[in-house]
Amino acid sequence: MSASALVYDPADPATIRSPFAIYRRLRDEAPLHRMGERVWVLSRFADVFTVARDTDTSSSAQGLSSEGGDIEVLGLLPTIVMMDPPDHTAFRRLVSRGFTPAQWLRSSPPSGRSSSNASRTCAR
Repeated sequence: MSASALVYDPADPATIRSPFAIYRRLRDEAPLHRMGERVWVLSRFADVFTVARDTDTSSSAQGLSSEGGDIEVLGLLPTIVMMDPPDHTAFRRLVSRGFTPAQWLRSSPPSGRSSSNASRTCAR
């Protein structure tokens, strides 16, 4: 008995409900899996890590969809996730200062106050 052909559809309701079996098959049988004309699915951490740092091979500068051109199609200004280095690096340096643990603690109200504020807001 032969194994069934590997078909990966991230929008399939069965995949959404329980993706782990197909993820395992991708890692074991097709760590570099072609999906359509423009999309490659990488399922091993080391491969994803390598490709994410190689902007000559992989880029988010045209958007995040498999079709590309998101910035123009949606009329967006580029966001940080739609940038490659060096632009991404420069913006990340700017915004990362606001996401340190100390900064988060300064901006977060004590838990009791936040839950009572949430209760009052929900009651309105």
